[in-house]
Amino acid sequence: MNSLFRAFVCTVVSFSVTKATTKHDICIIGAGPGGLQLGHLLLQQGRDYVILERNSQPGSFFQKYPRHRRLISLNKRFTGRSSKEFNLRHDWNSLLDNDDVPGIPTRTEERWPPAQVLLEYLKEYASKQDEAGCILYNTTVDSITSTNSKYSSDGKTALKHRHNSFHLALSTAEGESQIECGAVVVATGLHIPHVPKYIPGISLAEGYENIPETGRPFERKSIAVFGAGNSGFEVADALAPFVNYVHVFLGHDSYHKASSLSWESRYVGNVRAVNAGLLDAYLLKSLDGAPGSGASVDKLTIHAIPENDNTTKYMLLLKGCKKNSVLLGVLNKKDKAMVDFVARLGQHRIKCASKATASGGPYIDISYDRHMDPTKPRKVDRYVLRKDEEPIIVSQDYITNETIHDIVEFVKKGGGVYPLIYDQVIRCLGWRSNRSIFSNEIEPKFQINQKYPALSPLYESVNSPGIFFAGQLAHGKDFKRSAGGFIHGFRYTARALSRILARTYYDASWPNRQFEQLSQKQGLTKLVKYMLQRIDEGSGPYQMIGVLGDGIVFNCGEDEPSAKYLEEIPQDYFHNQFGDKPRLFWSFGYEGQRRTYHDTMSGGTRFQVFVWFFPGFCGEKSSKSSENIALDKQLFRLHESLHTVWNNDFNQEYLENYLQSKVNLLAEKKKPWQDWTLKTKLQDSTVYRVERPGRDDPQYQEPLWLPTELSINIANSCGIDVDFLVFDKGMRQPPATNAFMRDGQVTTLSAYEGDLLIVALPGSEEIIFQHELCISRGIVQDIFLCSSSEEEIRERDEF
Repeated sequence: MNSLFRAFVCTVVSFSVTKATTKHDICIIGAGPGGLQLGHLLLQQGRDYVILERNSQPGSFFQKYPRHRRLISLNKRFTGRSSKEFNLRHDWNSLLDNDDVPGIPTRTEERWPPAQVLLEYLKEYASKQDEAGCILYNTTVDSITSTNSKYSSDGKTALKHRHNSFHLALSTAEGESQIECGAVVVATGLHIPHVPKYIPGISLAEGYENIPETGRPFERKSIAVFGAGNSGFEVADALAPFVNYVHVFLGHDSYHKASSLSWESRYVGNVRAVNAGLLDAYLLKSLDGAPGSGASVDKLTIHAIPENDNTTKYMLLLKGCKKNSVLLGVLNKKDKAMVDFVARLGQHRIKCASKATASGGPYIDISYDRHMDPTKPRKVDRYVLRKDEEPIIVSQDYITNETIHDIVEFVKKGGGVYPLIYDQVIRCLGWRSNRSIFSNEIEPKFQINQKYPALSPLYESVNSPGIFFAGQLAHGKDFKRSAGGFIHGFRYTARALSRILARTYYDASWPNRQFEQLSQKQGLTKLVKYMLQRIDEGSGPYQMIGVLGDGIVFNCGEDEPSAKYLEEIPQDYFHNQFGDKPRLFWSFGYEGQRRTYHDTMSGGTRFQVFVWFFPGFCGEKSSKSSENIALDKQLFRLHESLHTVWNNDFNQEYLENYLQSKVNLLAEKKKPWQDWTLKTKLQDSTVYRVERPGRDDPQYQEPLWLPTELSINIANSCGIDVDFLVFDKGMRQPPATNAFMRDGQVTTLSAYEGDLLIVALPGSEEIIFQHELCISRGIVQDIFLCSSSEEEIRERDEF
């Protein structure tokens, strides 16, 4: 389809959308970077699509955010390399495949670009789609419903495989209208401020979305910031030159175990050094910093203190032992004023029985609401008491304008950290997406954190076929692990989605190269050289570690072995499509992603290339009979290179020798899993291998899976309390984790490749659910114990 015809299709549609119901193969909601990237690729493919944008220009989020107008995405102008693909590894702001629009490195010299530069770039990037009439601005999607009827396009394109379609109700400047879509891609990003109900008094806080771009209005004030992510530290850094002091409070307690600093977590979404000036001040004992005492925002309450000069201050207190209660502190029985205050409390005082620690010291439980399920309180924290101390707890209703000043005086006498009193509390607790547009029957299932949708290998909702996600919302598959929530990551997942849509709806093949005569040295050398070139230059796998990589599918037919090379393909999608074939997949990753600053500076980043070989089947497609699919593979690693250069004679020989042993098996018409002997000269520890799957085999060799460690959220969705066990790395005894989980409880698990998760009835050996972690296959999303969604995903995505 030529460019004129594509423009004609989009223009006619945009002209008629307000007059009648029109149809499109694909509707993209949102013209942010993710939607623009996907739309541009669909335009290149000649697809029938439209982008629906509620604002008057693309990338409108960046008109306002970040509030202090400096991006935290790297703009490295020079690399010493001429390869455009390589240079994209260090350009975190530009989109893909539009050479007519100069990228961000040509627009500013600043390492951390101004937001306005990105905004202007996105306008230019969208111009081709604007000219084609493929973007409808000032168009709000009010609702999405399923038509429950077979969708047929207008004859210009024909959708394959899927037969559902959707009605989108729209609001425009001209009035209401509707549109019919064969597939819907939600690329709206996270733009709704997160205002958690579990923090009493949160409405008293000023939202990040409303604070001024400069800290001058806060001059000589004392500030509390709720949220220790990048937005919280951005605010603290901007206000520090103007205020008395600024304190940053941690987010929800469930994240305390994980590092929140990007240089230790290797996660670009954690606090970046560019925003971390507050840490320098705090650790060197300036007034700015964090109040400590283990307080996170879900344990606190906010109370207004009216002042005589008609201003208002804000007091923070700890929650008490029961729901809707507040801990004021401890009673000093020698202080008459404190004793009189407690006497006046009367029925408003709440008494909680103290408990004893292992050493005999007294404590009381502090109850605070669950972040993931605010309807269920949980008791997970302790307020430790000294001997004979008496905690004073009152109901929140007791704190009024009439009692607040007496309460302040009492708490001050308690001698603890609280009360903390500030001139302003600023809420920086992140964002959520707009889920109200979905009708009940098609509302996508979300992950445990309720921030990102649960996605299949197709970037499609696990429970609503035909609803896909792009841009920041596709980050659920790699949250806290890779860069999918940011332009330099989701530009690649958008490209992957464009290819998945082409495969799913138009029977198109994934772009690939064919390599022949692999049993001959010349043929195999050609394959390895190309693979090492991609390892040295490929930007998609480099940014999306552990998510995107290159896959090689081997053909073990009657003639000469050959291979199909697929570039920049999602790991889980690759295995979903070719799970029974002998295959190889390489991607980047860390040997232990979370490591201390000292460990990294002394031992390197340990950023490596993981080359996984999966033996598969050479004969007919088998049933999924492997007892332990996570162990049915081999791992070959290329160790860290300071200049990220792996294409050298040493690696060429090692990798070629390794692949030669596999090709020999194919040429001999053997099933690769029947012979794990390495017919190579390898003496290095870079190869880990597993003998035939079978835990009772006396020759069984335990794999070393440390390089694939990840943190995964686990939720008990079984409806009952359960025993939760983890047998690590191939059922080694005893279990690595053995814990009791209440119904609805959420925990974070440090998991490794091959770990087996088992759920049993409490106190019994009756297993009711089990799940094996296949990190090497890209299956790394949050896990709902007792949920069948994983099996449903695999069944529906078989083609």
